[in-house]
Amino acid sequence: MNTAPSRFPLVALLALSACGGKSGTTAGGDMAMKPPADMAMAGEKPDLAQAGPCKPIEQTCANEMKKCTFVDDGNMSVTTDCMPIQGAKKDGEVCKRIGATPEEQIGNDDCEKGLFCSGLGQLSNPPSRKCRKFCRKDGECGAKVGCVAIGEAQPAGLCVPSCTPFGNDCGANLTCTYLLNKFENNDDFIFSCRAVGKVAAGARCSEPTDCLANMFCADPMKTGQGMCVQACDNTHPCPMGKMCRAEMGFANGFGTCQ
Repeated sequence: MNTAPSRFPLVALLALSACGGKSGTTAGGDMAMKPPADMAMAGEKPDLAQAGPCKPIEQTCANEMKKCTFVDDGNMSVTTDCMPIQGAKKDGEVCKRIGATPEEQIGNDDCEKGLFCSGLGQLSNPPSRKCRKFCRKDGECGAKVGCVAIGEAQPAGLCVPSCTPFGNDCGANLTCTYLLNKFENNDDFIFSCRAVGKVAAGARCSEPTDCLANMFCADPMKTGQGMCVQACDNTHPCPMGKMCRAEMGFANGFGTCQ
């Protein structure tokens, strides 16, 4: 296998798909194109560059019947605010968002204090959400869980289960080819599970969940149009005629076939 080190130019993408809006960046440079279908905001590109009035980790709401969580401020921005507690779902339990409109859904969920109802960790389309813990670093999350960023000026990230590329730790009909920026260091990433789609390598895609297993919805040619691109590493070579463009910083020469 021919392996040529490179650095994919980072594309401004996701991370608040966790929150139901678009955030700073999600990983792998050209390895992803757009936020997953966990959107819950009315607009396409909310401005996340502002901190909110409460702290989600410290839970600084004075009213004991409220929790500090991420919300839509009604002006295409995501912030934090004190919201009524509407359930007691625990970390990792399946949750639901409550409200008739997208603006009502963010922060209105049945997770207990300190948790947020997110689709990250097992990205599916339509979203299947679970309660995720707020965090600032990986050590607050546990084994095989990373603290991922959800916005450029937010006071916390979310604990999201990680996985091993080409491994078997995602389960049936899932693949380990979704990348998320870490909260502590946006230049570092974790791999996360996503649903397996039906689009083959070289065909057009618009969501991470469109593509077959071990592929990314990417834009390697910088055309503005996504296509499914095969993942590769030292033990998983590219098809004939393709070169494995290794992403610096990843183990075993991990990259995409171009």
